[in-house]
Amino acid sequence: MSDNEENLPDEQQPHNLNNPVRERVVVLLGKTFDEGKIEDIVFDIERLADSKPAVLFNYGPSSDITMEKLERLAPQGLCIVEIVGQKLLVNLDLLDRRMPWGPDAICRLLKMPLIIDVSPNLVSPRFLNAHDLPDDGSDTRSNSNLFFMTEDIVDMMREIRMLIADGERVIEKQKRWTHTWCPRTIFDCLSGNPIVFWSDTPGRNMSLEKDALWRVQWIDGERKRPVYSFYVPHACMTPAVKTYIQQWTDRIYDRSLPHQNYFLLFERMQEQSEPSVMI
Repeated sequence: MSDNEENLPDEQQPHNLNNPVRERVVVLLGKTFDEGKIEDIVFDIERLADSKPAVLFNYGPSSDITMEKLERLAPQGLCIVEIVGQKLLVNLDLLDRRMPWGPDAICRLLKMPLIIDVSPNLVSPRFLNAHDLPDDGSDTRSNSNLFFMTEDIVDMMREIRMLIADGERVIEKQKRWTHTWCPRTIFDCLSGNPIVFWSDTPGRNMSLEKDALWRVQWIDGERKRPVYSFYVPHACMTPAVKTYIQQWTDRIYDRSLPHQNYFLLFERMQEQSEPSVMI
């Protein structure tokens, strides 16, 4: 270990320097590549084996690699797909245990994520499928006037999942998906996020001030890194939504997890915080 590594806090120490996944990442990206990003990539790829169905390979311009190199990096059994120029690694087996996009009846009984409509013409964000929230006696369900859109998004995701399973490497917008296509929604639905944003105008969303957002993270307490990270508008963070998120964490605990030290972190974004994620 170098002198610099000895001075790092425990949570920043490179994890398992003899890790074969890490060795492959270093070979592909080079030893001069940012150490923190290398650790992010290694952590995300490892989580594909036990807790996260897909990872968006987006760690900055310098980390962009070809499909051929990604094949050498990806562990056996993972699928590689490109959507609007973004590459993802997908574990279909884990996806079918977490999300209702798979072909069998048991998979389709799984809960789908909550979809929050942040289209630019809206005054405030709204749920497309508020009926999936736990009933806490509030009027949140009254926003569920676009259930048909939810069903169309489900149909699109099931088609995309089938294309990935069939070996399709590049998935492009289809005419039948014209009114549902939103890349950010697709990425998050493949990644297993319990709450996703959707906009009827991809690339644009309603104006959300930074302090109008909550960031929710499911943290690996051993590695001090988030396995999942997603946003919820403050106006949508009701007791029912918090209950929904807690129920989601209860469902994703699995015997295959490397340990049981995980926790939820709710963080109200501040003005000086990073900007909200664009759709």
